[in-house]
Amino acid sequence: MVYYLTYPKLPKLPPNEHKIVDFLSQNQLQVRILDWHQLDCSSLTSEDVVLLRSTWDYDFFPDEFRAFLKQLNQSQAIVLNNPELMLWNMDKRYMFTFQELRLPVIPTFSQLEKQKLLRNHTNTESIIAKPVFSAGARGLKRFTRDEFLSAELEPNYIYQPFVPSIPEVGEWSLLYVNGTYSHAVLKKAKAGDFRVQSDYGGTFSLVDVDKEWIELGSRFLDLCPHKPFFARVDLVLWENKPVLIELEVIEPELFFMNDTIVSKWANEILKHIKH
Repeated sequence: MVYYLTYPKLPKLPPNEHKIVDFLSQNQLQVRILDWHQLDCSSLTSEDVVLLRSTWDYDFFPDEFRAFLKQLNQSQAIVLNNPELMLWNMDKRYMFTFQELRLPVIPTFSQLEKQKLLRNHTNTESIIAKPVFSAGARGLKRFTRDEFLSAELEPNYIYQPFVPSIPEVGEWSLLYVNGTYSHAVLKKAKAGDFRVQSDYGGTFSLVDVDKEWIELGSRFLDLCPHKPFFARVDLVLWENKPVLIELEVIEPELFFMNDTIVSKWANEILKHIKH
């Protein structure tokens, strides 16, 4: 059985993903679309495959979701992505790992580094605070420089200088399947906002990206604790160079915007399952 996991508000999957389910079914696989809260991990066997695709309420149930991933990790099922990888990605402090390796990321600071952030980024007029455990820009805060100076910072947040290029030109998402680049989209915030998610009025479109950007995305994936089967690498321009703003390997929106993309991913999933 292939369990294609979603959440209660999206019982029929995101646009075009039903085509992947149909494709798998046509290739003699039993597929069940299921709310992740309802999956009994103790019943899974080595014949089962679990695809976490649109479990988009997981950040409202952090303890439950962590326990769920640990149960999946102890099962005999094939799980995509690797549960240990997803547990690692749940905590946005993975950005410090990449930063320590001197990979190009948005400068990221802990609550103990307030003065360092202000000292290193004297031209920054505002600062973004992100919960270490969140999704879809939920819980995000924006401080003016003066507000940040007087704020009592919280340990369960990371802090980054505001990226002016996001409202100006947008944010690029590069999508990879089984280690291979697939496609990219450019996400843009609505006028007057800086959040590019569709929940806040953001829009997106398919775009081409340079080979150097694709290779940069692959570098981040190569340094993950486990190889992601599917991944989204979010890049922005910082000082006119592409840098990582977020890596998504839990339940990323994959922007299946046409049949060519859907066919490619469906075949990769089938090949991986039957390997």
